[in-house]
Amino acid sequence: MEFIGHKKMFDICEENKITEIYSFDVFDTVITRSVGSPEGVFFVMQEKLRGIEKYKSICNQFPYIRKTSEQAARDFARCLYKQEVSITDIYENVKEMAGLCDSEINELIEIEFNTEIECIVPIGTNISAIKELIEENKKVILISDIYWDNARLHSILDKIDKVFEKIRIYSSSTFCLTKKHGGLYLHVKEREQIQDTNKWTHIGDNYQSDVLMPKLLGVNSFLYKPSCIPEWMISIANQCADNRLHNELQIGVLNILRNQISQNDYVGLGIGFSGIIIYQFADYIISVSEKKNVQCVYFLARDGYVIKKAVDTIIKARGVTLKTKYLYISSAVCRKDRYDKTGQTDWEDNVYRLYEYIKQNVNFSEKCAFVDSQGSGISMQTIASITEANRTQDIVAIYYALIRDRNIKGCDFNFFRFERSDFIEILCRAPHGRIIGYESGDNGCMDPIMDAEPFEEELFEYENGIMMYIGTIEAIIKRTGLSMSGRMMGENYIHYINRQPNLKHILSTLKKKDGLAFKVSRVKNEDKINVIVYGAGNIGKEFVYNAEKSKNINVIGWTDIDYARLHDQEYPVINLDEALKLPYDNVVIAIFDGTMRRAVVDVLTSKGVDDTIIIPWYEVSM
Repeated sequence: MEFIGHKKMFDICEENKITEIYSFDVFDTVITRSVGSPEGVFFVMQEKLRGIEKYKSICNQFPYIRKTSEQAARDFARCLYKQEVSITDIYENVKEMAGLCDSEINELIEIEFNTEIECIVPIGTNISAIKELIEENKKVILISDIYWDNARLHSILDKIDKVFEKIRIYSSSTFCLTKKHGGLYLHVKEREQIQDTNKWTHIGDNYQSDVLMPKLLGVNSFLYKPSCIPEWMISIANQCADNRLHNELQIGVLNILRNQISQNDYVGLGIGFSGIIIYQFADYIISVSEKKNVQCVYFLARDGYVIKKAVDTIIKARGVTLKTKYLYISSAVCRKDRYDKTGQTDWEDNVYRLYEYIKQNVNFSEKCAFVDSQGSGISMQTIASITEANRTQDIVAIYYALIRDRNIKGCDFNFFRFERSDFIEILCRAPHGRIIGYESGDNGCMDPIMDAEPFEEELFEYENGIMMYIGTIEAIIKRTGLSMSGRMMGENYIHYINRQPNLKHILSTLKKKDGLAFKVSRVKNEDKINVIVYGAGNIGKEFVYNAEKSKNINVIGWTDIDYARLHDQEYPVINLDEALKLPYDNVVIAIFDGTMRRAVVDVLTSKGVDDTIIIPWYEVSM
C-alpha cells in the first residue's frame, strides 16, 4: 500500500485504530537529501576538501575512496556475521586506502557529518503527520538502516525540527542490527516491550526493509511511495550535467520538488527543463552587472519578463543590491523594416514616443544594463542611438545569444551563448501581447499599446515551476557553499532538445488540444493552412510524414538544396523556385542546424519571402 503525506497517513490510522506505536523509516521517508543519491554527499564533500591543503592529494579520488571503503567494510562485516557497519568502520578503510593518520580520519568524519547535515531536507508532509500523531497521544519512534549512530542521527534530526528531540531513534549502526535482516525490528520489539505486533504500524520507503520484513514479523507495514519524477527529467539530467556534482544537485532539486512536478505538467516543465537554462542565464546577468558596477537592470519585453523574475528571485535569495525594471520596448518600433510590414505609416512618430517612454522609465544617471533573450542587437542599437544625448556612458547590453557584430556605438555587448538558440524565445514568455506602439496616457506619461494576442493561464504555472527551481537551488547553494554557475549544463539542455526531432521528451508537456501552449505560433489553427517544407533530411522527412496526419497542416510543396537526387529516389521534392510559385501560407524550415536554418532564411528573404511567415519546424502545431 502507498500513502503520500499526512492525509493518507491518517487514512491508515483510521483503518488501524488499535495501533499503539508507529515507527517511521528516516531517510527518504522523514528527511531526504538535496543530492540525487547518498553518494552525492561524497561529491559535495569533495568540493570542501579542495580547499584544504592536506587533502588535495586525495580529493580528486575521494568519492571513489569513500564508496569503495564502505563496500569493503560491509564485505568484512558479512564475514563476521555482522548486519551493519558504522562510520568508524568505513573510515578505517579510508585510512588504509588514502594513507592518512587518526587525526585526519577523525577530521574527515566530522566533515562528512557536517556535509550530511547541510544536504538534509525535511519531507514536510510526513513530519506534519508525525506531529499530529503525537498530538493524538500516539507513540512514535524512528528506525533507520544507516552508518550514523543514534547520537549522530539525533543531532541531524534535531536540527530539522524540535519534534524529534523527544522521539526515540533506533539506528542500525548502534546495534549492528538492520531492518533488512529483521534483527532491528526484533530489538525494537523487546526494547519497546511490544507484546502484540498487531498494535504496531511501520511506514517506510523500502519495499523489502520497510514492508516485507516487518510484515513477516507480524507488524502492520505500509510503503511510503513519493510522487514519481518523469523518466525524461532524470534522463536529461543524467545526460546533460557537465559533472557528477551538478548531476547530483539537479536530481536533488527534482527529488525535493517531486510532489509539485507530479501535480502539474506546466510546473513540471518549469522545474525539470527550463529552470536550469533560465537560472544559469540569470546568474550570468547578475555576474556581469556586478563586474560592470551596474545599478539597475532593465529587461526588454517580452522575453525579459520571465528572465527578470528569475533574476529577482536570485537577488532576494543572495541579498544582492541591484535594482531591476521591466520595459515595454517594441521591437517593431525599433526596426523600421518590421514596422513597415504592420501597414502603419507613423514610424518616426512612434520612435519619438518610444524615446519619451524610455526617458520616463530609465534613470540614465545610474549605470544601466539592458537585457534581451537573443537577437541581432538592433533594438539595443536603437535605444542607444535615441538616448545618446541623455547618457554619459555606454549602456551595458546583455543577451542570451547575440547574432551579429558587437561593435555598435553606445553599447557594451555581453552575451551568454555563442550560437543562436531559437528555443530560448519559446521558454521565455510574457502574459501580454506584442507591443506595437505607444500613446500618451491621461496622466501625461507614454503608455505601450499591445495587441490582443491570446494568452494561456498555464503560463503562470510554468513560471512558478521555474521560480520553484531557482529558489530551491539557491537554498541548496546557500547551505552547502556550492555553485551551479556556468554555461555548460543549460547549454547541454538546449543541445539535447535540438537532438530530439519530434521533441516528444520535452515539449509534449506543452501540447494542448489546438497547439503549443506559450508559443503563439505564426501558423494559425482555425483552418488547414498550406505550407512549403524546406529540408528533406531526417527532420524534414519526419515532419512531412506527421503533417500528412495533421488536421492543421497541408504540405503543398517540399523542397531541398539536393532536390534532384532526392527526386530520383522518388521523394516528391521539387526545386525551390517551383515551390515558391505555389499558393503557400508559411514556409517551414525542417533543418536541425541553427546556422543552416539562418542561411536558409536569408535565401528565402532574398527571393521575396516575408520573414514573418518563415517558421522553424518545432514551432508548428500539428
